[in-house]
Amino acid sequence: MANLEKIKQDIQNEFHHPTKSLSHLEFNRRGQEVVMTYVYFSETHEHKEPHLAPHDKDPEWLTIEEMNTLKKYLDDHHWSFHERTDIFI
Repeated sequence: MANLEKIKQDIQNEFHHPTKSLSHLEFNRRGQEVVMTYVYFSETHEHKEPHLAPHDKDPEWLTIEEMNTLKKYLDDHHWSFHERTDIFI
């Protein structure tokens, strides 16, 4: 189980980070687990100094209940997110 308070703080830090441009969060549902990824605007990767370019945040693995809690938190702060459900045949 993820530490939701830490994830909330990480989300807030990423949306307000001075050298990164976070576009939105993406929740990818696969069965009963969710992978939350941070999606940045493209200029994050077009840094003039490749050794100083900001590193994108790693994905978080969540339960569906944790995802729903975070979606409410994102709505409350008017931060963008997308939810996808991948169905593999």
